[in-house]
Amino acid sequence: MTRLGFLAPAAFLLLALDAAAIKDKDNQGRWDKRAESGPDREVPGFLVNLGPTGARAVLTEKTFVVRYLLKGAPGDGRLRPGDVLTGAFGKPFSSHTFGGEPHGYEGPILDLGDAIERAEAKDGRLVLNVLRGSESIEVAVPLEPIGAFSPTFPMQCRKSELLRSRALKYLAEHPESGQGPAHARAMVTLALLTSGDSQQEAAGKRMALSWNDPPGPGTWTWGVSYQLITLCEYHLLTGDAAVLPTIKAAALRLREDQYDGRILVWAPKPSEDPKAIDAAQQLYLGGFGHTPYSAGVGKNGYGPMQYTTILAVIAWQLAERCGVKAEPRGLRNALDFIHRGTNEAGYVAYGGEFTLNNGLIDPVAWRKSTGGTNYVGRAGASLLAHLLSPEFPDSAKFAEKNRGYLKKAYKSLPDGHACSVLGFAWGLLGAAASEDESVLRTMLDYHKAWFTMMRCPDGSFVVQPGRDYADEGYYISSRYNPTAVMALVLGLGYPKLLIQGTQVSIPGVNPKALRGSPLAAYKAVVAKSYGEAARLAKGAGPEAAAISAYLETQARRAIEPLRGLEAAGRWGLLRDRLADLRRSYGGIASFDDAAAAWEAGLRTRDGAAGLEADKLASDGFYGKAREALRPAAESPAGLAIEARIQAAARERLDLWAGLERAGRWHRLRKDLELQRDRFRGVTSVDAQAAVLEERLSSEAGRVLVEADRLFAEGFAGPAWTACQGLETDPGRALREEAAREAERLTGALQALEREGRWNTLREELSKARPKLVGAPAFDKGARAWDESLASPEGRAWVSADRMAGLGDLGAAARMLAAHPHAALQQRLESGSKELLAPIAALEAKGDWYALDRALAALRKKLSGVPGFDERDAALQAALRAEPARTALRLGAALARLREAAARRPSPPGLAREIEAFVQQAGDGPYAREARELLKGLPK
Repeated sequence: MTRLGFLAPAAFLLLALDAAAIKDKDNQGRWDKRAESGPDREVPGFLVNLGPTGARAVLTEKTFVVRYLLKGAPGDGRLRPGDVLTGAFGKPFSSHTFGGEPHGYEGPILDLGDAIERAEAKDGRLVLNVLRGSESIEVAVPLEPIGAFSPTFPMQCRKSELLRSRALKYLAEHPESGQGPAHARAMVTLALLTSGDSQQEAAGKRMALSWNDPPGPGTWTWGVSYQLITLCEYHLLTGDAAVLPTIKAAALRLREDQYDGRILVWAPKPSEDPKAIDAAQQLYLGGFGHTPYSAGVGKNGYGPMQYTTILAVIAWQLAERCGVKAEPRGLRNALDFIHRGTNEAGYVAYGGEFTLNNGLIDPVAWRKSTGGTNYVGRAGASLLAHLLSPEFPDSAKFAEKNRGYLKKAYKSLPDGHACSVLGFAWGLLGAAASEDESVLRTMLDYHKAWFTMMRCPDGSFVVQPGRDYADEGYYISSRYNPTAVMALVLGLGYPKLLIQGTQVSIPGVNPKALRGSPLAAYKAVVAKSYGEAARLAKGAGPEAAAISAYLETQARRAIEPLRGLEAAGRWGLLRDRLADLRRSYGGIASFDDAAAAWEAGLRTRDGAAGLEADKLASDGFYGKAREALRPAAESPAGLAIEARIQAAARERLDLWAGLERAGRWHRLRKDLELQRDRFRGVTSVDAQAAVLEERLSSEAGRVLVEADRLFAEGFAGPAWTACQGLETDPGRALREEAAREAERLTGALQALEREGRWNTLREELSKARPKLVGAPAFDKGARAWDESLASPEGRAWVSADRMAGLGDLGAAARMLAAHPHAALQQRLESGSKELLAPIAALEAKGDWYALDRALAALRKKLSGVPGFDERDAALQAALRAEPARTALRLGAALARLREAAARRPSPPGLAREIEAFVQQAGDGPYAREARELLKGLPK
């Protein structure tokens, strides 16, 4: 994705939707493109899998053409390569629509999937209508009669359980399945962890622990998020603390990878407003790209994306449930980025097209738009992320938007960008978590035949051709990834993972099967009302016992950090934290016992003294804290608080020493005035403060204080001058620092000179003069600049730079004709070349009429730039010759026809005029446009 011209929000949505159905009849040239590795490397191309028959075929509008048969499959020996499948059970297949909208897989894929379901529900005999050569025959393929899906599948469905067990068996028998790219690796690992079979779960555990290494710098954010999601789910299922350090490291790595601070990804083009471009790219704040963010033009591809940002939020929220705190600002910024890329209908953007990626647009208008019927997987992932983020008040609103979009765009489920498995993975997992049964039911029921067609005879599932122009899912992981995802989806009847919508993962508890008091207890756990959950779970059966055990574990985890506060003498924070936790954990025995012991301690004399001293020390009043601590000075809490006071004193003394050495005496005096009373009574600080006050009040001290004040306010030149008479070490240090700052700022002005930005140089020089005057580096440069700016050349350069900034590059070039400037002229040539780029495309297309009009518009602002003038002359010569002369005439005629076609009612005989024009125009671009014009005329 690149930054294009200026587009309205609706225009972007039309662009985003122009990838639908199996993309085209040629499958984008992939019918014959093999997978280089994996289980399907012998298959001759990316073909449609015909379910458990084992056949792979090319899809036409109403048929399948068999190209390959898996050895030993039910169809092997019965179907042949070259067979044309025209229907099933005597009923011809309906038509499939290639290309654009509407979404959906109606046609042979849906019809054959339904026929397979019908056969499996009875005796397994699938009767196919086949055209073999010139002969129409029936071929019976014997499938396994495994029954039909239940109306509630995958819940309460024996067929779903069978297919899930076979998918998991396939994964377990292929250990290499857990070695693929991060998104496939995660799904395979999680599917096996949820198996219920001890050997398969052990394989999943081995896969999870093989990922138990902190991600290094530069790791793609996809990989970091999927690793974090996997290890968090593993920890929540098993309680294995061995992965907690990696969970913490991955959570921190994600924060480091995030778009943060002042965002710089794009540089403005010569014709663009730099302030507008800068403001637009600041809306990338909080997002995540493919790779870690690194400020700088050309370093970040096309910028951040919604999917990677959503996955980061899911990963952070799972880490929180493992006891690893996510940085609140990073989480808030990530959600804000997602919100900026979510429109009113709940459609979730690809990346930053809501602000800049497809042209500078109004982000508010984009969010108010209601278009979109594609890429439902992103909305499903976003829904899950918001349901996992209830602490943010706006999560409910955006979850509802995403929920509505799933209802609207469910037909686009298999059409994920880059890897189609992403679409049905997160689309279905989001639907499962949606808390709206109709969302999941609609999505599952519509795609039931699609899932059947994905299924292979060996129990695996394979990626099918889809609608997105850049879907590489088949070549990334043709079987392992979709098989794992389908195992998770078919396991929704007994969810074990948070990404399956459980909200809270409790070993031994199936939330879908709970009723009565255990269900009420589980809901209280989800609401984090743990005390209420303990009351409801008491004596309510074996599942309630598992909930009670979980609550005791959670209470012990909550209590553990409080023991650290006790040891550090942080009695005030301990008391406040106890009060907070009591609202959630009060009523759980282990918590109540610990809380009672601490509260009793706080009521003693030592406890009261420690509480008061801790409050004063926390507020920074260390001297008063020591006084308050006297009654409890020898208690463990008292000794801890005294250690904190002494540590604060050493830190303050080190700060003062550093400021003194650096000559930063103005700041030293201010800090001394602020901290003197706070530390009064702390002997080491009192002694040093007296020494420093004496030095500051000396004549040299007063001079240095004033020089540092000037420097702190940005006046490096006057500060340098004020230090001239000081020969003390602090005076020399400040003088050197002021000189370095003056040189740095002077260097910025020199850079403007080198780039030929003389108008900006003149403005910045005026601002810099009072702040830098006196510094030798600046004074020398300023004299030279003043002379240049006052000369005829300088005045011409200033005017040329100003005109270039206004977009009139030709006027700027003409001003430089008499007073050349190499750098400025190079900028003009570069800007001219960029603006001429669309002209080359029109020339290649043969659209000389549009080229002539575009060239005339450019001439107004570029005439005078040598490179443009040379190109203009060549194009003018071409326009006077064939084929341009004919194209000009045809283009003008088409423009008149276009104008006539826009009138209502259409002029009489317009259709005949357009038809005649098509005959005259041949097979060029004007003829093609005229045909489209003809199609759009009212019948």
